[in-house]
This record gives sequence, C-alpha cells and structure tokens, in this order.
Amino acid sequence: MNIDLLSQMVYGLILENDSLSLPGLGCFVAEMVPATFTDRGYTINPPYRKLSFRCSGPSDTLLVDLYAASNNVDKQIAEKVLVEFLTELKAILFAKKTVVFPGLGRLRATRENNIFFVADEGLDIFPEGFSLEPLSLKARKESPEDINRTVGALESILNGPEPEPAESTSAESTPAESMPIEPTPTESTPIESTPIEQAPTESTPAESAPTESAPTEPAHTETIPSDTPVKSRKIWRVIGITAAVAVAVAVVVIGGFIILAHTSPAFVDSLLYTEEELRIINFKL
Repeated sequence: MNIDLLSQMVYGLILENDSLSLPGLGCFVAEMVPATFTDRGYTINPPYRKLSFRCSGPSDTLLVDLYAASNNVDKQIAEKVLVEFLTELKAILFAKKTVVFPGLGRLRATRENNIFFVADEGLDIFPEGFSLEPLSLKARKESPEDINRTVGALESILNGPEPEPAESTSAESTPAESMPIEPTPTESTPIESTPIEQAPTESTPAESAPTESAPTEPAHTETIPSDTPVKSRKIWRVIGITAAVAVAVAVVVIGGFIILAHTSPAFVDSLLYTEEELRIINFKL
C-alpha cells in the first residue's frame, strides 16, 4: 500500500459517490457548486464539484471493498491494511503538516492538528460538466470597419432602390399598344386594285376606320403605367425613411446603454437584477 495507489482509489470512488471514508483519518466529501457570477456580474462561471476533507463524517466501507476486490483478499485483511497505512499517514501529516495526494491535492494540518484539504487547480471530478466554460456578458467593442459598414448600410437605405423594372414595363407596353393601329392602311391596299371609279367611294370607309378604331382606350392604357413608377418610388422612399429612423433609434439606444454601462455599472446592475441577485453577484467567497 502506498500513497499513489490510495490517491487512485480515492479519485475513482469520489467520481461516483458524494463521500468517501478513510478509516481512522476522516472522510472526503464532494459537493456541487452552482453557477456563479463574477467580474461584477459580467461573467457566468459554470457549475462544478468541490472536493473537501472533514475529520468527522459518515463512515462507509467503499475503500475497503475496493481494495479487497482489487487484491483478492478478505475484507478483514483489507481493512487491517488500510487502517495501519492511514494511521502511519496521520502521524506523518501531524509531523510534516503536509501530505501530497498525487492527482488530487494536499492534506494539511494546522498547529492545532486540524486537517483540511487543498485541491489541485486542474482537479475535475464532475464528468457531466465536460467542456463547460465561463460565459462573458460584456458587450463587444465595434471596430472602425464595423462602423463604416453600418454607415454604408444606412446610406443605401436612405437613398432607396430605383424602380427600373416599372419603367421598362411602361416602355415595352407603348409599342405593343400602338401595333393594332398600323394594320388599317394595309387593309386599304386590296381596295386600290379595284377600278378608279370605286376607289374614292371605298377609300372613305378606310379613312374613317382609323377614326373609329382609335378610341380613348390606348390613351388610358398609356397613362396607367406612367403613374406606377411614381407611386412605387414614393412607397420605397417611405419604407426607406421608416427603416432608417428605426435603425438610427436602435443605434442610439444601444450606444447610450453601452456608455451608461461603462460610466455607471452599478445603475445598470440595478436595472438588470433584483436586490437578491445583486447580493449573490457581489458575494465574495
């Protein structure tokens, strides 16, 4: 039996149990520590398990059972070996005031021989919390590139898009509507092949045809698309101005909050947290 083997046994058992008794010496206790706020409430530390040592506590046979099963000996013999080793370890602890548990930490004794445990900085006995890291709530500072990008986006919103599709449709619609008016002189060509005496009599209805086939409908169809670009331009302009105002207000509010958070963090904390939460945040261990 040596201190390295004892440390490995303690580490393996404490992962699955909240307490572990060391006969004649005391017991290790693993307690859950909930998530806490640090750095004036701007950082959240994840939960973890804390390992401590108590001179008195609940007794169990976990260590004895593991040693007996690992070495194929009776529990009585295993208990005798552990008690003798821990008695010698206690005497060394009271004499040197420090005993190192490799991979766990150090057992220390005061002048009055009160025993306490100091865990290693990298000790992890909470497998369920693997990969949990502290979370920072501080606002990220904007770089000059971010500010220029935001200003460019605001300028594009204020200018608004140009209604090019509406003008192209109106330009394309004008020749299509003027096409039906051209076939009227072509219909008069077969009439010119008739005798000269009948030409003037038949030409009169051909001349009247354009007057009858030129109602007010083409005029109405031409005026409809001419109004649509103006209306769409007004709508886009209203939407752009509204969006720009909303973005400007949001930027002002966020900027004011960031400035207020740097100048008077205590006032911001009073807005974000209740009095009970502030006591927890400002509590110093």
